[in-house]
Amino acid sequence: MPEAGPQTPPNRPPTANRLFVGIHSALAGLLVNPLLAVPAFSPHAQVGGAAGMALWVVSLALLGTGAILLGVGLRDTRRRGLVAGGLVALVLVYAVLALVADLLVGRLVPLHVTGETRAAKADIYGWALEPNHALTAVHPDTLEVTVERTNSQGWRDIEQPREKTRPRILLLGDSQVYGHGVTLEHTIGRQLERQLDGAFQVVSMGMGGYGTDQQYLVLLNEGLEWQPDYVVLVFTVGNDVMDNMHDVSFMGSAPKPAFDLVDGQLVQRPFNPLRLRGPGAWLRRSNISRLVRALVQARTARENPQGLRVPGGHEGDRVRILAENMSELEDFANDYSGYALFKPRADWSPKLERGWELTLALLRAMRDASTRAGATFVLYPNFQHPEGFVFEIERDGQVYELDAHGPFAMLRAFAKEEGIEHIDEPDEMKWQAARGELSFANDGHYSEKGTAAAAERIAETIRRLHADRHAPPAE
Repeated sequence: MPEAGPQTPPNRPPTANRLFVGIHSALAGLLVNPLLAVPAFSPHAQVGGAAGMALWVVSLALLGTGAILLGVGLRDTRRRGLVAGGLVALVLVYAVLALVADLLVGRLVPLHVTGETRAAKADIYGWALEPNHALTAVHPDTLEVTVERTNSQGWRDIEQPREKTRPRILLLGDSQVYGHGVTLEHTIGRQLERQLDGAFQVVSMGMGGYGTDQQYLVLLNEGLEWQPDYVVLVFTVGNDVMDNMHDVSFMGSAPKPAFDLVDGQLVQRPFNPLRLRGPGAWLRRSNISRLVRALVQARTARENPQGLRVPGGHEGDRVRILAENMSELEDFANDYSGYALFKPRADWSPKLERGWELTLALLRAMRDASTRAGATFVLYPNFQHPEGFVFEIERDGQVYELDAHGPFAMLRAFAKEEGIEHIDEPDEMKWQAARGELSFANDGHYSEKGTAAAAERIAETIRRLHADRHAPPAE
């Protein structure tokens, strides 16, 4: 009987290969699953139907392949307990490495955040911040990074005592009040309290991107609960009117509450906030996914429900994203631009006229709500420009000369007619604003010098109003 020759090994991958490929196939299937991948990496937490279906097919295929290979591998091995423990350890090692990488990305590429759609108050305002939430502030000129936290109410402010022991000022506004780029101590609210020598308590409720409509809701929902003596609205003329005209903002990535003016009455539109729940919401917070969304959003555009093109989202440095998209996104000719308001009034479109009238109605409503609560409402349009100051912008090869003073004069006349306290800046400060001396060199927001100047104007007005309120009656 002839001696048997060497046996040919079976033509199949070894058990270890099947286990290795199986575990990585299963992990890849989880990563591309739409329940995780879409909210974590899509700027708007949604993708098209075809793309979503493709992700489901790929995910299920990878998960199925992984399950089969793992099952076969564990069946063939003689040391199942040891192998299963090794697979679990491998997954834990990957998790630790991912966590370390996420922390490193957060340190090396900090992204400024002034609101989250996952916060509880986002159901009211569109976006907000969680209580005791970590904030990363990046100075636009020096790139110095400061990490701070919100207070227990979810606002960028100190922890405010509820007990009222001194006159109280409620400060409302957008990113200028929030303090984009400056530390908490250099925000308008903190500087205002110091300039008033601590005689007044200043409660600051500013949020990046908020329009007058959202600020009105903040006043009604929680601002008046603080029983303020003075309600000061820091009003950003150009973009606040634009924000009030639309129900999608946050750089285009989130719906927002909005109002219509119907027969002279404010009527809030139906509002469906962007809600993210489950593992996808947790992944959306990670630094890696935020960086990916920032890179995607900086190069994309979409139409909002009003048919206007807006930037792809909010993540990342807001000004840089806007600058990269400005030429194709800012629809100046059709009055979707913060500059549109500086056209001669005769050149305004009906849409812009409606936006202006809506804004004035919101200001009246804020005045009325404050008055009913026993508070004095103060309107402070920021970055005022001197009379006769004209600046030029170029759009689509055409140069436009715009009157930077016009809307401020209209607001002053409106406030006088309505009996609203109005802060008018001195000419020197207006020229400083026109020359860019009150804003960052690389950003249009107030610098530390700008917030100090704004706080000084408010302090002067509050001192005058408080003296008048407590002056002895004339004999």
